[in-house]
Amino acid sequence: MTGRSTGLKAGEWFHLHAHSEYSVLDGMPKVHEMVQRVAKNGQPALALTDHGVLSGTFQLYRACLKAGIMPIPGQEFYVVPDLQNKTGRYHLGLLALDETGYRTLVRLSSLAHKRDRFHRKPRLDFGDLAELHEAGLTDHLVCTSGCYFGYPIQQLVTLGERACEQALTMLASWFGDTFLVELQHHGTDHGDGWTDQLVNEALVHLAELHGWPFVITQDAHYCDQQHKPLHDMMKLLAIHGADPGDVGFPGDSYHLADTAWVAQHYDEDVFERSLEGNRLVLECWQLDLPFLDRYQFHMPAVVETPHQSLTEAAEAGLRASGHWDTDGYLERLRSELSVIEDTGFASYFLLVGEMVTWARAQNILVMARGSANGSLVCWCLGITQADPLRWGLLFERFLTRDRSKPPDIDLDIEQERRADVVAWLSNRHEVDQIGTFTTLGIDDDGKGSVLQQFLGWARRNDPNFVSHYGKATDIHKLRQVDPDVARLLEKLSAMRVRKSAGAHAAGFVIGAPTLRHRDYVPTMLIPSSGSTVTQIPMDDLEDAGIIKVDLLGLRSLSTLKLVLELTKGSPGVPETEAVDLDWIPLDDPDVFKSLRSGDTTGVFQLEGFTARNGAKELAVKSIHDIILVMALYRTATIDSGYKDLFLARRGRKVPVVYPNEVFKKHMRRTYGVAVFQEQVISTMSDMGMDIETLNSILKAVKVKHSKHGRNATSECMFRQARAEFDQLCQPYGMSAESRELGWASVEGFAAYGFNRAHATAYGLLAYRMAWFRFHHPLEFWTAALATTAGSKKEVAYMRAARAAGIRLLKADVNVSGPVWTIDRQRRAIRKGLTTIDGIGRAVAEEVAQHAPYTDLADLQSRTAKRIVNASRIEKLRSGGALGSLH
Repeated sequence: MTGRSTGLKAGEWFHLHAHSEYSVLDGMPKVHEMVQRVAKNGQPALALTDHGVLSGTFQLYRACLKAGIMPIPGQEFYVVPDLQNKTGRYHLGLLALDETGYRTLVRLSSLAHKRDRFHRKPRLDFGDLAELHEAGLTDHLVCTSGCYFGYPIQQLVTLGERACEQALTMLASWFGDTFLVELQHHGTDHGDGWTDQLVNEALVHLAELHGWPFVITQDAHYCDQQHKPLHDMMKLLAIHGADPGDVGFPGDSYHLADTAWVAQHYDEDVFERSLEGNRLVLECWQLDLPFLDRYQFHMPAVVETPHQSLTEAAEAGLRASGHWDTDGYLERLRSELSVIEDTGFASYFLLVGEMVTWARAQNILVMARGSANGSLVCWCLGITQADPLRWGLLFERFLTRDRSKPPDIDLDIEQERRADVVAWLSNRHEVDQIGTFTTLGIDDDGKGSVLQQFLGWARRNDPNFVSHYGKATDIHKLRQVDPDVARLLEKLSAMRVRKSAGAHAAGFVIGAPTLRHRDYVPTMLIPSSGSTVTQIPMDDLEDAGIIKVDLLGLRSLSTLKLVLELTKGSPGVPETEAVDLDWIPLDDPDVFKSLRSGDTTGVFQLEGFTARNGAKELAVKSIHDIILVMALYRTATIDSGYKDLFLARRGRKVPVVYPNEVFKKHMRRTYGVAVFQEQVISTMSDMGMDIETLNSILKAVKVKHSKHGRNATSECMFRQARAEFDQLCQPYGMSAESRELGWASVEGFAAYGFNRAHATAYGLLAYRMAWFRFHHPLEFWTAALATTAGSKKEVAYMRAARAAGIRLLKADVNVSGPVWTIDRQRRAIRKGLTTIDGIGRAVAEEVAQHAPYTDLADLQSRTAKRIVNASRIEKLRSGGALGSLH
């Protein structure tokens, strides 16, 4: 194999075995930190070999090329001799030399995660490696024989040198010239007479005997040598060992060492000869991943002429709305379509539009959230429910010509039907759910917190726990009790190391003809949920131009859908089960009165304490007021004082001052407070600033106000942004005080302003739920209880239903369904069978399916005994559900 020229000194040592944060609860560093350290060390390349995943590959590739070093994607695989024989699990390093090698790694990594788990790890077996050889793919990979837990060394220390030789020979037969015998030396005594020195002597002897090149690696798990105590603490929290000494890695250090530090562990001759392995990798490396070199979005195939099709569909929607001849609508539509054409995103709009159209045809309730509600094109396609011209929503907040990535059209779908939408999408396109990783932090809820995990360890292992740590209920108190431990935990928390993999709540990626993402994006199994998700995180996927959609299952939409079904044909409700809600009047004074009273339980986004209090404080009297509650009653807005300033001005306790007439035009309804992001966009636009300039100013402000944004570069950006704003104000003759006031609005918008499009969509949903709650309480509370059965909200909703004068009847095998149902004859709500402790969905459905019953014997004879067994009948009896059977 011939590699492309690297321009680097051949034979220079570099890391071929290194772990990032994606080796969860084992590795610590961020990928970009690793690259910076390697570049600082003057090393020409970096191989990333995380346990069981390739999650950091995209970051590695970009960061290395930017730093002028070679990215070598790799993975430390878990390999077993035979998948059928669950004995032994060994580490093996595989590295990609070129694109074919990388795609092979992707296929192997995904395959390993599809296997049944053995000790909870994804697995390959020796048969998989033999198949690679037979397919001619091993030439595109480097195989390193593995660390102390690799198959050859484990054979050596348990069965002797002959067994180790056979293991190495087997691997060499498959990988040939790209097989490397791996040496590590951390000064470790492994017991039974084996030390790193003795292991390496045996390996070097065998390598020279057979002519195999060998290579020295450093099993790196953190960047700095000083991070060893942090790593030991992380392992203590991860493994819960009885003694900190039992869980820290043995030996000296496992950092991204410089070459001199590594060389000190070996005889000079051995180190020099080991460079042949590094040289081999340098000479063979020819990795190119063009889709990561230059950004290009990859659209799924929808139609051959996307812009023409989008134009026709949007114009048809506008005509159907009755606004074709209404002032401003057609002009706005054509303006949006022009931007979409220039950015090339027509296929994306068609894709989402097709999905929503199909969902509504299946009577699935779906709505868009976020800034997509500012698009008239989306409204005409039926994607959004809020007319952007009626509600004053801006397309510029959603999409501008300077945007290279497709805008997010995030969809909320009734929870029970989300899987149907995903299945439909998967039948038409290559679709995968996006993976994510949770992190360790002091402020995490529950047992995920590093503080709580440490206290849990201490409680189990420190006999003097009460006297040592009993009063350390938070990090501040722990500093007083044990400042050294507190310091370690705070540093560990700040690193936000990964603790587990999971599934993104809503994100899915979609394949395209120009880039089959499954060729480059490996998947992994989440054992706790059984979900298969991408190993590559969401931001990296988007940066690679892979299209993402957000499909979130929303319980409130499930409630609303059930209310629609239960009220169909009732006074004021259409006979059809149509999922659009435009027929609900938006000016019902009784609904606003109920919200003003603080009686908001069960109402989407308004039932929490803060929002409920907001409805009372603002004395809501219109939809506009509900939208204000959505924006003002958030932690950031409250803490910043913006909410109090708004209330003071609205209550005329302080005067309203506007920087100039343009600010007054756009902020009059909010008393000069920039509550919504759209207000500042409109203001700056009217003052002559183009959206691209405004975006650059807002970016500078956001960077300055971010947690890690204060540096020389951000300060320079901020000063330049302020200068551009002052220049914009010059034609208006604004005083210094007025300019300060105007700039405060811009800064406040960047830091605290809320998206009016999002607030409007959610405000409309909240009002519509409140309308049903007031006018159809029996149906509303039935739906609310049915869709929250078994959750924490169920008890609160039972109290609210009783407070509304509705009777709640006990469950009964003859009349109850699995969940709550209406008893119209008694104008009451009857409990479902699943509300009985110990009765699951399967039992409830089996009982309800065969009801009614004449007596207990009848129930026993007509239901499956394996489902409705004696113990479950006893639970039905104790829950009062057998009363009608006497």
